[in-house]
Amino acid sequence: GGPAVEALLSMAAFADAESCVEFGCGQAKLANLVLAEHPSLRWSAVDQSPEMVALARAAMRPHGRRFAVALTGGEPEAAAVPQRVDRFVSTYVLDLLSERDMYAVLDSAERALDPERGLLLLAGITWGWRDSARTALTTLLWEAVYRVRPQTVGGCRPQRLRPYLEAKGWRVVRSQ
Repeated sequence: GGPAVEALLSMAAFADAESCVEFGCGQAKLANLVLAEHPSLRWSAVDQSPEMVALARAAMRPHGRRFAVALTGGEPEAAAVPQRVDRFVSTYVLDLLSERDMYAVLDSAERALDPERGLLLLAGITWGWRDSARTALTTLLWEAVYRVRPQTVGGCRPQRLRPYLEAKGWRVVRSQ
């Protein structure tokens, strides 16, 4: 997980939640960690990799019906859920999407989240210019490499989500 996921978990208030959707669950390590601590929470997840979905299902078998995962084609519409949820989580996935798809996922999250209790929880690569000159330089270098050879950085790039979220009316409680 690292520091970003630790910060996300410190803000998540999963004890106050009944349901969570995760966009891009990978091996479901986050879900496993959270569900082990919150026995009444239900977790739904989507991922575009058949391997990751199979690994997630196997890892989450002990949680029974509290965990469900679906294979998607990677389209942002996969983030849409038929009912309201208390938490919408995505870690290091939006960094991989085009801006259009990233915004579509965030719009899906807005529609999915309960207006009273819902929290959007994101972790990813951001522009770290506030933290230190070294962090800012690293971020600039990362962006430069992404523009020339995206495969070198796994297709990930730093994101500026806060302006988009604020323009859409989200209240950003904390960002690091």
